[in-house]
Amino acid sequence: MSKIRWILIIVLLAAIGGGAYLYLQNKDQAGQQINYQTATVTQGSIAETVSTSGSVRAAKSAEVDWQTSGQVDTVDVKVDQSVQSGQELAKLDPNTVSSSVLDAQQTLVDAQNNLQILETSTLSTTQAEQALADAQKNLVTAQVAVNFLQKPTNGDATTIAQDQANLQIAQQNLIQLRHQFNSMIVKPNAVNKQKETLQKLAAQQAIKTAQAQLDWAEGHATNTEISTAQANLAVAQAKLADAQRTYNAVKNGVQPQDIAAAKAAVVAAQATVNEINLTAPISGTITEIDTQPGSLVSAGTVGARIDDLSTKYADVIVSEVDINKVQVGQAVQLIFTAVPNKTYIGKVTSVGAVGTSTSGVVNFPVTVELTNPDSQINPGMSAIVDIVVAQDTNVLLVPNQAVHTLAGQSTVTVLSQGQLTTVPVTVGITNNTTSEISSSQLKAGDVVVLNP
Repeated sequence: MSKIRWILIIVLLAAIGGGAYLYLQNKDQAGQQINYQTATVTQGSIAETVSTSGSVRAAKSAEVDWQTSGQVDTVDVKVDQSVQSGQELAKLDPNTVSSSVLDAQQTLVDAQNNLQILETSTLSTTQAEQALADAQKNLVTAQVAVNFLQKPTNGDATTIAQDQANLQIAQQNLIQLRHQFNSMIVKPNAVNKQKETLQKLAAQQAIKTAQAQLDWAEGHATNTEISTAQANLAVAQAKLADAQRTYNAVKNGVQPQDIAAAKAAVVAAQATVNEINLTAPISGTITEIDTQPGSLVSAGTVGARIDDLSTKYADVIVSEVDINKVQVGQAVQLIFTAVPNKTYIGKVTSVGAVGTSTSGVVNFPVTVELTNPDSQINPGMSAIVDIVVAQDTNVLLVPNQAVHTLAGQSTVTVLSQGQLTTVPVTVGITNNTTSEISSSQLKAGDVVVLNP
């Protein structure tokens, strides 16, 4: 083979080898660029959340129990009905309740009357003193009258004997006068008839006068006079007792403790009387009725349930790892399996200060108020809750995979014109997918490598 041919072969082989080298090199570089996973730096908003779950409850709830036993007479409400505090929900048949409830009705009347007397009493001390003095004076007068009528004698023995003789003479004169007129043969004329009548009247009056003089001398009074005087004495004694009680009540004025005690007595009696009724302790909505007319109930039997649905809360638990991030007033997002395709909002209203350990895990109670509840959310429903513990706007954002740590420094790798550059960054808020970063070497639109 000639020398020239060998030279041509060598040149050809060199050309082929160089081409192959260049081809393989370009192919390797292209492969490396294709295998990079990249993302674009964006500018926007980010929020960090603590996720948990819980159940919904009403602002206030109450199970209304019967306070005594008996048979239900009427039920005046139904489920979903709004009621006010103190409203009667149901009532027992009065004929089936215990006697203590019936006795309390009279006790209540007495307590109310006593309270009214204390509250409306305007009698001054001076008036009470005058009324007491008048009553004492009237009692003395009545007692004197009784004593006078019960006095043994007013005259001595001689006077009494003379009065007795005078009475006998007067009585005998009347008898003789009647006998005289009755024995006349010739009937008297009109003039004599009038004279007869006058004489009889004079004789009868003489008898009355003699009898009165004798009664006075002997001190005798008729049974009627004595009974009347004694009755007057009893009335005077009763009036004196009333005046004394009134004076005792007002001599130092009505005391506050007396009013308080009277009010307490009314309240106690009223509470016993009210045991016959099932009464709403709070305002709200009837969510359950466990009582029907004719049912037999006993003290402690649940008759109905009331929930205040004006405000609804979700009670959740947060791990001790996240509890220090949660604060009152933070925004919350809630979703319910019972209400698909809808997100509700709320806010944290309380954060528990004491945790509870369960199976070695410590959780703290947190209460969330729903700020836009509706009729689809009912007490007892399960909720998935995201508490927004931090948020920022108009910041640079990258996927979490783009952030790496080298010797304690957070970095991202920027791809620009085929070149990789490591840029130190400061990481802010981070959630499950995205991180907030800041660096003077970065701007929105830069391409970062997720797998440098």
